[in-house]
Amino acid sequence: MRIVIVNSLSPEYGSTYRARNLYKACGELGYTVTYLESNTTLSAKGVVNISQEATLVGYLAASLKRAYVCFALSYDVAVIQKFTPLTLFAILVVKLRRKRLIVDWDDLDSEFQKTPLRKIILRILEHSIPPYIACIMTHSRYLMEYAKKSGARRVVMVPQVVDTALFDALPREGSPLHARLPADKVIVSYLCTMTQGGARDIEFIVRSYTIAQRSCGRLHLLLIGGGPSESHIRLLLKKHKITEYTITGLLSQEEVAQHLFHSSVCLVYMKDDRGNKMRVSLKVLEYLAMEKKVVGSFTGETKDTLADFCIEVKPASEENFARAILSVIEQDDFVNKEGREYIEKNYSFQAMKTAIKNTLENENFSR
Repeated sequence: MRIVIVNSLSPEYGSTYRARNLYKACGELGYTVTYLESNTTLSAKGVVNISQEATLVGYLAASLKRAYVCFALSYDVAVIQKFTPLTLFAILVVKLRRKRLIVDWDDLDSEFQKTPLRKIILRILEHSIPPYIACIMTHSRYLMEYAKKSGARRVVMVPQVVDTALFDALPREGSPLHARLPADKVIVSYLCTMTQGGARDIEFIVRSYTIAQRSCGRLHLLLIGGGPSESHIRLLLKKHKITEYTITGLLSQEEVAQHLFHSSVCLVYMKDDRGNKMRVSLKVLEYLAMEKKVVGSFTGETKDTLADFCIEVKPASEENFARAILSVIEQDDFVNKEGREYIEKNYSFQAMKTAIKNTLENENFSR
């Protein structure tokens, strides 16, 4: 089976990790895969780079390139990630060619837009297109129900997964950060794709950390990630007079795992809104896979499935968050083996491969 996977986003976006996992899973299942990614850093068989400048003309040009590949390429199934203006042309071309089409819907993207116009455009697409798609894949029961209410014909669960072979607690070399910090420093980590969706809750994290740092001067804040919002985050840290911090910039998955290995406490904050309810937090999966203690506030699918293996802060005030961080440090026990065991059983890479295979080889999968 020949498959084309279309990801309109660039490497700094969280959804790209899921798209890359889909590409890897399909390849390991023996399918012939062509994978489109914007401004990709990958160099592998079947990967096609789509140059995409962050301008209106750049987005339009890249969208037309993706549509052209979907028109010219020989394939049996197209897997396109998200309902957005950046994927609309590709979806239309696949439909016109009467090819089997799957849309992987991993976020309610309309909830993460900064301007009213963008929100309206995304909402129109998210409501109007699903009835015309033969199959929609998602990792969230909340998003599955939303898709069905929007008229989707068939919705299947393909779980969010983490590479448990890479994200594990086995000893590894110290990171450059770990090497330069004093031995008594406690590294408090927050994984963050520094985009408008990925960094939307970071101010709460910064304010909570500020309170905790007043009581424990040994803390060092590690922000793992990079992206277009990095300069804004640096200004936020300056505003709160935080000087003991490191922003890593965009890293490979291997480097992310290395930094997490040397972290003491990991943080997550999910505002209780519709956008976050639909999500399965990849950062929480990676934290737990690394046997880390996770201090957090959760909602929706992430709360239902992962909160029991974390230290859930209730109510989620900044003061309570700070107290929870300090409590973990005082206990001096940073290992969470139960979380790792749960991830291995439910969110391993094999779970995604099985779900994709069942979806692609289902005889009822029509155009």
